[in-house]
Amino acid sequence: MKKNNPHPPGAEHELIDLELNCFVCHGRLYAPLADARNVVATVNSGGTALLLCPYCGQGNVIRLRRPPDSVPSP
Repeated sequence: MKKNNPHPPGAEHELIDLELNCFVCHGRLYAPLADARNVVATVNSGGTALLLCPYCGQGNVIRLRRPPDSVPSP
């Protein structure tokens, strides 16, 4: 029986679980601890970031989720 590894293949350094799943294969998305600040800064400044799934290679666009009351009304 194959054991489910919670970390992506080739994970040799500390990773942060982004609590997001790949849109295609539903694998969990992680970011290296060293890059976590860059990911957060990119999302905060531009509103989106691109994360590559370590399992299938699919690019996943992530966006900052804003509360409904922060969207300006027309």
